[in-house]
Amino acid sequence: KAEIKQRIRGYKDPIDFYVSKLTEGIATIASAFWPKRVIVRMSDFKSNEYSNLVGGKAYEPHEENPMLGFRGASRYISPVF
Repeated sequence: KAEIKQRIRGYKDPIDFYVSKLTEGIATIASAFWPKRVIVRMSDFKSNEYSNLVGGKAYEPHEENPMLGFRGASRYISPVF
């Protein structure tokens, strides 16, 4: 959690950090191909894959079968995300 706190320093909150980084990344990709259309595909990581990232073990649920769990589009529309 300390490393996450360090990484989001200067942002209003973790949500602001996430949205800012996501916006920056998508804008960078889209601007490189302007004026062509760009399709952006979001991550389909499973909870066990996210748990291997910095801070992941503190936030990701343990699932018996991550292929059937909290992943893909269902993650992005979930209130707990």
